[in-house]
Amino acid sequence: MKLFKKYIDSDAFASTILVFITLIILPLLLSFNFFIPLKNAFYDFAMTDINYAKLRSPEKELADTNIVLINIAGMSNNELADLINILNQNKPRVIGIDKELKFADDSLSAVNLSEALSHVNRLVLSNRIIYNKVTNRFDSLAQSDNFFRIYGISGFTNQITINDRSHETVRTFKIYSKVTKKSGTGDTIIHPFPVEVVHLFDPEKVQKLYERNNEEEIINFRGYFNKYFFIAGEQILNLEFNPNLFFGKILLLSYFDPFNISPLFGYKYYSPLDSNYTGKSFPDMYGIEIHANIISMIINENYFNIIPSWLAVIIAFIICYLMIIAYKYIDEKYETWYEILSLVIFVVISLMLLAANYYSYHLIMLDLNLNYTLFAIILASPIYEAYTKSIKPLSMRILRKKTRQI
Repeated sequence: MKLFKKYIDSDAFASTILVFITLIILPLLLSFNFFIPLKNAFYDFAMTDINYAKLRSPEKELADTNIVLINIAGMSNNELADLINILNQNKPRVIGIDKELKFADDSLSAVNLSEALSHVNRLVLSNRIIYNKVTNRFDSLAQSDNFFRIYGISGFTNQITINDRSHETVRTFKIYSKVTKKSGTGDTIIHPFPVEVVHLFDPEKVQKLYERNNEEEIINFRGYFNKYFFIAGEQILNLEFNPNLFFGKILLLSYFDPFNISPLFGYKYYSPLDSNYTGKSFPDMYGIEIHANIISMIINENYFNIIPSWLAVIIAFIICYLMIIAYKYIDEKYETWYEILSLVIFVVISLMLLAANYYSYHLIMLDLNLNYTLFAIILASPIYEAYTKSIKPLSMRILRKKTRQI
């Protein structure tokens, strides 16, 4: 206790504790319906988004020639069958189809599509895991009819983190997910679509992914569709392509519109690449583009590491405490300059955090997990003032009053 009193400033320590109590309470206060948009923005913010949106030069990122995106929007089963037959003739390494294939009413077209799929050497189909908001679990799958599914493996295409929160920015992907059967007979482990694609392309790359022992991985975004080969399905049906385009490649078939002629918002998500990293209105990246970025990252082993949350909280506490020490010193020695000097300290620390965040992210591929620190330093000055000017004097008066009564 003596050491604590000697080396720790009680006012600064108490103010720092209040900062973190506020950080815990604030999300609860924002739970009221009136504050839901603010709460979503609060949770859906990461300092690393600034790296992509403002500080990164996308033109310096090289295209990944292993992956070809093929737009199949509006295609019938017959057209898709013809398309796959043409692709098969050009010997791709893997074909992944991000679309639920249904038998439909036309049995002949379904048979044609089934026949075309039977000739695909390495096929990955898509499914979606359904999140039950009552049980807070994934308990079922939406998938292609078994008539088509028997010819390949399947992976889930939901862009999810802990829950299925499609309104949030996609920054990470889950290595696997558990689907709890409604009957309660046990869990089924399933893997995401891009991981299954890489597994067929190069199993050793997936093994290295598993050896990292992470439940989630940060996505190292290479870019939008223009960082991969892309082509419209109609061009392939019309044989308007270079025969070497597909040989030995990963072909990803899905809905996307590289020229934004039709929005197709149902297949788009928010990504960190959006230049408007705050106040977003419309999603900016198609699901198949996210899959391509994940596949590219796994193949090239361009992984990010992240500082654990417990260490990030300790760092945030220390920086917040030191800032409040500085505020107290200025408040006591240069009271008339407090407002401007405290603002200067905040700006300088913010710029230092931004620089550390950028260089660690791009030079050593480490996410410093600075969100806690950012919110802590934002609250540091007003909480310190509230504590020293109101909370502490009021507490002292109450304590003295009770002492006199005794």
